[in-house]
Amino acid sequence: MACRGESRYKYLVRTSVLRLNAVTKESRNETIDRIKESLGACGAWITSVTSFSNMSICFNFEISGSSIPQLRDALARTQLQLSTETINNFESLPLRNLRDEVSGSLQITLLNNEPDLKIPVPAIPG
Repeated sequence: MACRGESRYKYLVRTSVLRLNAVTKESRNETIDRIKESLGACGAWITSVTSFSNMSICFNFEISGSSIPQLRDALARTQLQLSTETINNFESLPLRNLRDEVSGSLQITLLNNEPDLKIPVPAIPG
């Protein structure tokens, strides 16, 4: 997409974003290990991981557009129950046009009976 600048055209890059959601009954630690392996096997780079106690975890990653079918297959082999929206996202991507990096997020809801994860907060001097 081009926008008219003062004296020349400037080009804006439209980035692709892949949003994935899933549910699992596996433990938090097993889930983290499986997802790290699945993303790594597809050549994805994990840019951040955010944990919400033992209720939910979110992986942010970047992956080559051409590796998205591998990611879909790798996630299908895990214990994750992918949401309908996630399955539709995979099916609707125009893979032939995704040669660049794609930013993605994988949000996983953990269904378990484990107690809340308690992380001690270190005291701040002062």
